[in-house]
Amino acid sequence: MRITVSLLRELLRHLAHWRSLYESDGVDTIRGPDGEYAIQDIEFLYALSQSVLPIRQRQAIRLCLLNNLTEEEAAAVMKIDLSNPVAMYATSGLETIIHMCRVGILPSRQKFWAQKNARAYQPNWATVIADVQAVDPRIGGFFFGFELEDHLIESEI
Repeated sequence: MRITVSLLRELLRHLAHWRSLYESDGVDTIRGPDGEYAIQDIEFLYALSQSVLPIRQRQAIRLCLLNNLTEEEAAAVMKIDLSNPVAMYATSGLETIIHMCRVGILPSRQKFWAQKNARAYQPNWATVIADVQAVDPRIGGFFFGFELEDHLIESEI
């Protein structure tokens, strides 16, 4: 799958509508500018974001993208200063998920869902960070501070 931060952002913004189409009409793929995107892949990336990202990034993705709240509304729900750029938390989280795709440190979908359903998925952050730093040593601990250009990234999901 070829995906950018902006494309993943838009897919997540419309995920609720897509879920509805999937339930009512069985629409499980969307044709995008670079191919087709499967709802199962996007659901996987969303669930992964809610499992492995820091709390503020998880909240921002859920509130701003899935629930379509404004930054001020999301900040109020998150109980942080209303002037905080909440969308930046979401962008940073999406960059992290795409970076994890790029460096190949995602669990398989089947393994993730099995563990998630068993409430057992807890990433070993030391291993994840070491794996990412082995690929790109500029990356700091806990995925903060790395630069990821908003360009197409090859990934096998």
